[in-house]
Amino acid sequence: MFNKAIDNDLCAKNPVANVRLQSTKKPKEKRTLNAEEQRNAIEWAIKNKHFDILTVLKTGITEVNCSD
Repeated sequence: MFNKAIDNDLCAKNPVANVRLQSTKKPKEKRTLNAEEQRNAIEWAIKNKHFDILTVLKTGITEVNCSD
């Protein structure tokens, strides 16, 4: 917004250009499935015909790579 104001000669400079905010959100803890958890998940996915989950488990893609 300030950059547009500068472009339109409404403001001489951006007073918040170098301000960086720190997140207060705790980072999400990530972990991998152990071998038994993988087997159980694969068996469940096959039994319940959740081939999308099976694909994720077999290829190692993350939720970021998946689309809804």
